[in-house]
Amino acid sequence: MTTLDNLSILKTLCYAPGVSSYEYRPGGPVEVLQNLLDKFDISHWQNRTGSVIAKRGDGPKKLMLTAHIDEVGFTVAKIE
Repeated sequence: MTTLDNLSILKTLCYAPGVSSYEYRPGGPVEVLQNLLDKFDISHWQNRTGSVIAKRGDGPKKLMLTAHIDEVGFTVAKIE
């Protein structure tokens, strides 16, 4: 994977619409992340709280990456 590939992956994740409570909708960041993991043949699943867990390899070293996947957003209820 080149630096350009890494940048492309980050842009793909950052541009996925993920307003709070909508991050699991089609095209949202959870689906985008899972599609990227599939593309690189990395096994993944969601736990009971909806977190995406991914595993690659069986070596002795482990890495945990944690981040918020939602963004601040507003719902327009009325325009006067």
